[in-house]
Amino acid sequence: MSSFLNKLPCEIYHIIFDYFWAHEILHSFLNINDYIDSILFNYQNYKINGQSIRKSHFDLICQKIQPNQVTSLILSNDNHTPNQSELFRSRFSIEQFTRLRAFKSIEIADEGASYFVDLYKLKHLISLEIILRNKLPFIKPSPSLQRLIIKEHSKSYFNYNVDPIITTIHFEHIRYLTLSTCSCKKLQEIFRRAIHLISLNVTFTFADKKQMARLINFHQKQSKIIPLKYLSLTIGEDVIPITIARAHLEGFLTPFTCLQKFELFIYCHMKPECYDADRWKIFIVNNLSRLTTFNFKFSDVNIDENVLDKYRQPFWMEKCWFVATNENYSSLYTVPYFFRTSTKYSSNSISSKYTTLSIKQHSTCYDRVIELEFDSDHRQALHRYNNIEKISLSSLNIDKDVIGLSKVKSLVIKEESQWTFGKILLFIKEEIPSVDDLCLSGSHPNLDGENIPDISLEQIKTLTLPAYEEPYDDDCFPWSQYFPCVERLIANVNSITQIPVLIDEFRSMVSGVFYVDSRFIDRKNPIEITSEWLIKNTHRLRNRNLNDFVCKINDKLSRFSVCVWLADDKDHKLVEMNLECLVNEILLDLFEYFKIEDLFHTFYNVNYRFNILLLKNFHSYHLDFQSVSKSDLHVICTKYLPLIRKQIISLRFSDDDNTPVQSKYIPIFFPSFLQLSHLRALSVYCINSSNLMERLIIEWHQLPYLTTLSIINCNFKMKIDFHTIINSIWSLDHLVYCYLNGIYGTSTSFIAPDVTSLSIQYLFYQRGSMDWDVLPKLLKNTPYLRSLNTNIIDYSEPEKELSSYTTFTLTRLNVYMRVTTNTLSFWKYLPNLSHLTVSMKLFYLDGKQWEYIIRTYLPELKIFRLYMDFAADDCNQIEEYVDRLLNSFRSSFWLEKHQWYVRCHWEKMPESKGWPGIVLTTLPTWINDSSVLGSSCYRSTCPDDNVYNSYDHIFKILLTMNSGHMFSICKNYKMLTFYTDKQYNHPDNELQLLLDRIPNLHTLKLRLYDDDIEYKPFSNLKHDSIRCLDFEHYTFNREECEILIHSQLGQKCEVLMLSIKHLDDILQLINQLRNLRSSKIRLLQDNDSPLISSENELNDSLTLHLPSICDFKICHDSMAIFSRYSFYVWIR
Repeated sequence: MSSFLNKLPCEIYHIIFDYFWAHEILHSFLNINDYIDSILFNYQNYKINGQSIRKSHFDLICQKIQPNQVTSLILSNDNHTPNQSELFRSRFSIEQFTRLRAFKSIEIADEGASYFVDLYKLKHLISLEIILRNKLPFIKPSPSLQRLIIKEHSKSYFNYNVDPIITTIHFEHIRYLTLSTCSCKKLQEIFRRAIHLISLNVTFTFADKKQMARLINFHQKQSKIIPLKYLSLTIGEDVIPITIARAHLEGFLTPFTCLQKFELFIYCHMKPECYDADRWKIFIVNNLSRLTTFNFKFSDVNIDENVLDKYRQPFWMEKCWFVATNENYSSLYTVPYFFRTSTKYSSNSISSKYTTLSIKQHSTCYDRVIELEFDSDHRQALHRYNNIEKISLSSLNIDKDVIGLSKVKSLVIKEESQWTFGKILLFIKEEIPSVDDLCLSGSHPNLDGENIPDISLEQIKTLTLPAYEEPYDDDCFPWSQYFPCVERLIANVNSITQIPVLIDEFRSMVSGVFYVDSRFIDRKNPIEITSEWLIKNTHRLRNRNLNDFVCKINDKLSRFSVCVWLADDKDHKLVEMNLECLVNEILLDLFEYFKIEDLFHTFYNVNYRFNILLLKNFHSYHLDFQSVSKSDLHVICTKYLPLIRKQIISLRFSDDDNTPVQSKYIPIFFPSFLQLSHLRALSVYCINSSNLMERLIIEWHQLPYLTTLSIINCNFKMKIDFHTIINSIWSLDHLVYCYLNGIYGTSTSFIAPDVTSLSIQYLFYQRGSMDWDVLPKLLKNTPYLRSLNTNIIDYSEPEKELSSYTTFTLTRLNVYMRVTTNTLSFWKYLPNLSHLTVSMKLFYLDGKQWEYIIRTYLPELKIFRLYMDFAADDCNQIEEYVDRLLNSFRSSFWLEKHQWYVRCHWEKMPESKGWPGIVLTTLPTWINDSSVLGSSCYRSTCPDDNVYNSYDHIFKILLTMNSGHMFSICKNYKMLTFYTDKQYNHPDNELQLLLDRIPNLHTLKLRLYDDDIEYKPFSNLKHDSIRCLDFEHYTFNREECEILIHSQLGQKCEVLMLSIKHLDDILQLINQLRNLRSSKIRLLQDNDSPLISSENELNDSLTLHLPSICDFKICHDSMAIFSRYSFYVWIR
């Protein structure tokens, strides 16, 4: 698998990287090879998470990642990563992170103040989260901030008042705000400034009743009410007891008419009117009509059954707003949202007496419990706990029918437990092998005389050791023998000297927290713990330098603590992370980006898990045969197709130059399309088989999930007429997208359907035309059409206007017009257009005319793209003509209101050469194929004419040797057509310079019309990505075929088009161009002495001489001077 993954394009790696933290990316992919390293060093979306990170990973990030590559940063000074912010600050300043969009700090206090003071320098910062434990720092964030969270750590015992920093924060762009505590006065100030706020999570505390009274008239001085959609409000006591009344709540909540989700926590005394169901119902109906989610928790109430019964009324039950109370009726809360997530096994079961939930719904509450204390084995529970992640045990007799253990990750052995150490080991190994966090609570066990089984629990990564009752100088018990892979250790020790012993004992430990009870500390002869003392007394650290670990001493609390953060030992082998470490959901997302042949080649039969993912879980297979090799087609259809028929959602066939004889195999591998029962998208491209079309018309009505149909460049010669096809398509019940381009050739006029489609929303009809008279019937029979892309060639007479129903739903229009009549009447039927693309040929409208049309008829227009190709009226004053045209696009409407810029291209030529052509296009240029971009002159309305010179939206380009100014603007071209002639002695020099500037080029077309050119421009050309060569307009002799074979372009070529005079030359090319998959050959012969006199003779000759692996088809073309035969060969 690894060898193939090394060839993945960088875009796939970026998608993979987006799922991981920065240290996971570096640990998994760094130093695999130079290609992947270059991707890592250029990746611009690293997300650094310093919370619980290994120090070795932290150091690796600091060494390998540049600050301008980071978009998200989390720094943490908690016990497992002590002093991390100081280390980070010693290497970087916060203003170096110029692309940072999100910053989160955890327990960073005074020592990290500079981070918060300098945040205003980060122009792209939109999210700031601060988790506090001791003190609120001074904050000065960027004005671009959209999300701000300031709250206490879950283990903090302090309340912080954020009022002092409110004036330093720009709230103009804040949309999401969370504040741990805030006064009413300061929140009023925030509301005046945070005009875009849609989500608020805030806690009110009141020092006196006067402050609480502010709630009643909270919005009285507000000039504009904030359109909040999400509100979480907490009200608690501060200094004096308070009582909340209904007026307080309604005074604050009434203006929030846009509220959709509301959470309310009240931890102080409430008047009964505050929890009365009828009062809440009236208030919600009158003021919060958009509310869809309402959760509350009232902790100091005095209710009875009558209060609870009011919440059983239809208003509450229909909204699924269920409530519950405790057994003494002292609290009231919504369930299951506020049902406890941590509980004791012995606690009483839910009773219908205390909740409005039905008995069948009680299980939803127990499914919320993730922490369980199993404190009794004498009581039989009436319910099952399915989602327990942490369990505390003091008894062995666990009923596994009642408690699900499969999701348990954390195990606590209670102090009163009578378990022996051996029983604990056996229980973990046999009953809960998924546990990785073990806490041995209570006192240190007596292990003397116990026969401990030989069990090694490598899955335990976090270990809390039991406490000692008596002082010991060291601890000689071999903990690491039973827990060899512990990375994080928490220990209660009775002597400071035990700390080095435990660090040496656990060789995999990367962080440790050691607590020493004050009664065990020798006050008369204290040991001063320093980094140097640890190095001296710890074997693991003696060969380390001070940068390899961090030591933090805390002697301010009742018990002394030491926190250490260690780099991995040099001989420690980390578990390699690879794609197999990804969860199934991520792998299934990743599969979406693979071609089916690559997907199976990479993952099939790697192991049982991947086979299940491929054959059972992945339901989004796309079979795109447009560029598939012949061998891959056979492998896919014979080996893989039978395994995944019901999982295929899209299918594309093609007989184009890449796969020229593919239609031959369609009836063989797909005798019926009904076997693809979940097919959503079907595409046929360049296939002229009438039998296939007749099959489709019969079978596509039996594909219940078909939403997308594409028929492209298919010139059917068949019995079924075009009208029948259209009616059949419009009869498909679920079709949404319909692409019909080039059916029956390029001149077919669209025929309006006779049936109505209520599903089609997007119609593309190109390489054909749509008459003006057809539009009314089309739009009438496609009433939900939102987007139309078509060519309108002819107009009806002006008096034949459309009906008013034509375009009620049309919001997107892409139209090509080649008319000379007035078009103004056309636009008044399109008032809902938001996206408009117009291409015009032979005539034009100037900026003033377009401004009038848009202002008058298209009020909803947001996106406007224009292309106009026409001839100048006066070739002698072409520049003045262009200036007048551009000036019409320079009004405030174009330059200020919409910022729509246009550019003109034209060629300078003498009058004798004819009228010069002008092309006007909006910027950035969006056309995919144009020779005009090579024009020698261009001018635009953009203030900086070089801004759009990259032409990033252009993928195909036609150039001549005098198009030198284009060399600097091409970047993303996929196809290049290049003209040359004999006046250039070495055209390959210029062409090579151009190719070097187009790294993604796939197709090169050389137009070598003059057979007298002696120097062959293709012989020395080099390019890594070109796979298709089109030399069709130049006739190769045998010598030139040899030159092509030995050239770099020839050796990499997969699709080749050229002309030859001798049939033997094609055999030479097929045999020696090892990567060649398909070829289009023109055989040119003199009429006087043709070697091949008929199509049958050519067929016999190809059958005789071509390798047996090849398929071919012949197209005859007779001309006056030459006898020509064109044939396609599908090789491998």
